[in-house]
Amino acid sequence: MMKVRSIFLLILTGLLILVTTASAVTLSAGNVQVATPGTTATVNIVLDQVPAGLAGYNLSIGLSNTSVAEIVSVSFPGWANRNIAGWPHQNANSTIPSDSVWIKAADLNNLIVPGAKKVTLATITIRGDTVGTTPVTLAVRQISDDAGTNIVPTRVNGSVAVRLPDLVIASVDGPVTAGQGERIPVVNTISNLGTYATDKPFLVQFFLSVDGTQNNFVIGKRKITALAAGASDTATTSLAVPPKITPGTWYVKGIVDPNRQIAEARENNNARFDPVATTITPRPDLVFSWIDGPGTGTIGQRISITLNVTNSGASPVTGLSYVQMYLSPDTVITGSDKLLKKFMVPPLGADQSITIGGSPVVQASITPGSYYLGGILDYGNLVAEQDEKNNKGFDPVPIQVVA
Repeated sequence: MMKVRSIFLLILTGLLILVTTASAVTLSAGNVQVATPGTTATVNIVLDQVPAGLAGYNLSIGLSNTSVAEIVSVSFPGWANRNIAGWPHQNANSTIPSDSVWIKAADLNNLIVPGAKKVTLATITIRGDTVGTTPVTLAVRQISDDAGTNIVPTRVNGSVAVRLPDLVIASVDGPVTAGQGERIPVVNTISNLGTYATDKPFLVQFFLSVDGTQNNFVIGKRKITALAAGASDTATTSLAVPPKITPGTWYVKGIVDPNRQIAEARENNNARFDPVATTITPRPDLVFSWIDGPGTGTIGQRISITLNVTNSGASPVTGLSYVQMYLSPDTVITGSDKLLKKFMVPPLGADQSITIGGSPVVQASITPGSYYLGGILDYGNLVAEQDEKNNKGFDPVPIQVVA
């Protein structure tokens, strides 16, 4: 009963003159971050060591910046006895939530042995109210060891930071011109202006907008895994212009975290558009108007073939392209069929056509039989077209190849 008696003498009556020990004991509160206002974090109040054991303590804990956070609850470890008459665990004049709390407890069952390390006295739950930082201050009214000697620890105050990221698109830079259906490179920089790192991955979504405010066409997105406070992430993102978009003036626009996966300090600054408009131009479209070959062909001999190529798009083909002609056992023309001839196709204006002809040799590797004369336009994909799937054609009348 020595410990109980010492506590009552020290705390309840206050009549005993205490002996102060100068020990290298540290009392500390942890540093924590509250992810968002309205959520909580816990701070442990810890003595790093108790060389002569622990009889009890009487502490005050406060938050200096009362607008940032408040104490919403206090919990105690299992050894802490608070059921002593006249010794409540918190000040009867204080209420929770509060910006300060007075806590007291005793180790009546001698569970904290002399020499114990990292003794948790209490755990304070703190709720964030607004973005900011507040110190967690410690005021020691009394801490006693098992012999009734007063412990005067070095106090290390803690802190609570209520922090949020703040994601913005610092810049978005699209091309001056682009064609329908074309892939375009867009250089974009995403910055976190907040005081807290993002806690999960988030997306950046891109649009073509008629005026910079509307989100008319989704053209792609990119994912950012994490972004530290004050950091930026720059990337060149390949985006797809819709093939059926109306040619004209459009603005490349980005929205960071469009689905609001990240809680932010500000949610109204996540969009930005390139102030320099992108002019969307119509694209050319190469198609076969017709293909014509002979009714028969002899292996090792030349055959005469002609084909007509039309640019059915609303934009000119400004460079050279190529067409490869094949003999195919069916009407599904592929690059695996028997190659006859490769022709060059010159630049073509919108709605312009050209007839090309030649006399290729029927190669000896071809087996006698029935074949379709077919072709693949823009072989090698040198021309960005309105429709990349209509470049094949064939003569519906097959050629009978004989030895």
